[in-house]
Amino acid sequence: MTAGIVGWQDYNLLDGKINLYLEGKYLGQSALNTKTAGDTLQISLGRDQSVVVERTKIKEFCKKIILSGNTTEIRAYSLSIKNNKSQPIRVKMQDHIPLSTDKSIEIFDFEAKTGIIHPDTRIVTWDIEVKPKSEQTKELKYTVKYPSGKRLEID
Repeated sequence: MTAGIVGWQDYNLLDGKINLYLEGKYLGQSALNTKTAGDTLQISLGRDQSVVVERTKIKEFCKKIILSGNTTEIRAYSLSIKNNKSQPIRVKMQDHIPLSTDKSIEIFDFEAKTGIIHPDTRIVTWDIEVKPKSEQTKELKYTVKYPSGKRLEID
């Protein structure tokens, strides 16, 4: 979890350790660093134990094809978020589609239904409201094509 404080400059905040509480329970400490903040100060709040996020490979959609000196790999992932709380939560879930700086490696046919893909970074963002005691699932797919002689770790 993260918190974003807009107009943080008005509060005369000092850098240092901060104590974190969630729903009346002490979570631990985090660091407050105002030197790297922009117009919104981001603070890490740690993990909420009642929200479970999983990313798993969808094996039936994943394939590896070797044809005419090139290897093509199709990857698909399921991203699920489960809300074990008694109230709804709003979550910004993010994943990414790989980027290649090597011209011989192509990443294409990417798909993230209902997600917004940033064109430069290829970070995929889903803005989700999850009802109490329920789960939502999103999918991310892409294809990677590269020369068969190269070794890539895609996962």
